[in-house]
Amino acid sequence: MNKLLQEAVEAIEKLPQERQTYLAEQMLIQADEEVEFLQAIDEGIDDADAGRFVSAQEEQALRDKIQAKANAA
Repeated sequence: MNKLLQEAVEAIEKLPQERQTYLAEQMLIQADEEVEFLQAIDEGIDDADAGRFVSAQEEQALRDKIQAKANAA
């Protein structure tokens, strides 16, 4: 654990139990998302190295899906 993370944990330990739980849950969610993000980057690099790319139509479909999800939020 690096020094900054240790300082954050020490600060969180001083908070009420319910806030500790909330912040711990948020840290775990963020850590999981970071792992997924880094894995997706690695997969993308592997695909590019292997010459696997999506078509323009597939790319547009994905962009439309992401936009629809953003609009729904």
